Amino acid sequence: MAIVFSRGIGAIKISPNNKDKVLYANGNQLVLTEDGFATDVVVLDTEQSINDIEYFKQDNEIIYVSTAGFMVYKSIDGGRSFEKMVNLRDVIEGS
Repeated sequence: MAIVFSRGIGAIKISPNNKDKVLYANGNQLVLTEDGFATDVVVLDTEQSINDIEYFKQDNEIIYVSTAGFMVYKSIDGGRSFEKMVNLRDVIEGS
């Protein structure tokens, strides 16, 4: 994972438990800082721009990310890594 030197141009979400932990979109990349922007690391690279970042209210270690291409990604480790869950376009077109 590479260190990012420019700040985001899209969705941004501050951790409900830690004001120094922020996830933000920089185009197709999702970037995590855990030290109030002293350092940041790319944690997800997508094919489409990132539209939204949401923490799961019952467990803030679970985070969802959606993209312009209707992809949904999920983290279960507080945003340090993500896995693709579903392509909503496939679900919609398959119905």
